[in-house]
Amino acid sequence: MARTPDVMAEIAARFRFEIAGGMLVPGSRLPTREQIAGRRGVSINTVQRAMCQLEEEGFIVSRGKLGTFVSEWPPSAFRYALVLAHHRNEDVRNRIDQFGFVLAQEAKRLSGAGRDFAIYDGISGHIDDTSYAKLEDDIRHYRVAGIISVVPYKFVHLPAMAICRRNRIPVVGLPARGSFGDLIILRPDPDKVLRCGVRYLALQGVRKVALIMQETDEDVAEKAAGLIREFGLETRPYWLLSVPAAAKNTARRLAHLMMLCKEKPDALFITDDILVEPVTRGLVDAGKNRPRKLRVLGACNFPYPTPSRVAADRIGFDITEILEKSAALIDAQRNVGKAPRETHASVVLEQSAGPDVSVQRRVIYKAS
Repeated sequence: MARTPDVMAEIAARFRFEIAGGMLVPGSRLPTREQIAGRRGVSINTVQRAMCQLEEEGFIVSRGKLGTFVSEWPPSAFRYALVLAHHRNEDVRNRIDQFGFVLAQEAKRLSGAGRDFAIYDGISGHIDDTSYAKLEDDIRHYRVAGIISVVPYKFVHLPAMAICRRNRIPVVGLPARGSFGDLIILRPDPDKVLRCGVRYLALQGVRKVALIMQETDEDVAEKAAGLIREFGLETRPYWLLSVPAAAKNTARRLAHLMMLCKEKPDALFITDDILVEPVTRGLVDAGKNRPRKLRVLGACNFPYPTPSRVAADRIGFDITEILEKSAALIDAQRNVGKAPRETHASVVLEQSAGPDVSVQRRVIYKAS
């Protein structure tokens, strides 16, 4: 009896491996419990426990007297792991990872018959984390078809990455910048959003542009200034402001102070959606000191705009497209052994008639 749990695990592992590897295809009938027990030299109870575990995990379905069959939607082919570096925070006032949060929201919405997104948050590089232990176990036992890693530079250094390679589980990374070895890259490129946004403002006839960005290095600020000049617009060093995502009150006050200066911009580009609400609060605080025709362009992860207190156009990425394209890349790698090594997310623009009142949405940079 002492060896029963190990034998049960071996039986379950063998069926998972054969289902994941396509040796047992969806809908195929499995041998009876008696047949499996006879071949393995174990009790029917041991086989039954293995079958119950596989059914609970979604690999097989029992149909009474008809027998037991491979599920039409086994997790090894239809369950995608969305891996977030931060724990999700429902309170937007204290949230620092809006991109990961809305990806998780959309993943839950898209999950249904034939496709499931499993969310693992707080995967920050520590292998003793409960969420990481669950992720590694699911990868090891083929309970996921592939990985969608929001912060791949952390994931690639974890033991889970080596298990993905061994089990041939594709990994799609969503980095803003950088390459990561054998990962498939789907890039939501902030540089493309910046370029498309500045170009859009130039086409609206504005002349003087200010940017409020999430805390970044001087190279990004210099790149922004160069883009503004490239499109024939003007800026000032004190109009290119970087704010930590958590410092929302600071962002609000900076926007207010900017409107109190004698020289004011006629367009404000908020390049991170987590800052849109506090910055536009600052514009409201400025009252009559805010130029009546100030054009505001705020970053957005569609279809989840953060609140704006003034009329604002929105620019950013389509979260639905990113998740669906990630799943398609995983499927291509699994099914035909070949997926593009790098693609880009489309940049989407939405023009607004008022705070969060949309009148037009269009793609202004098509994914390559």
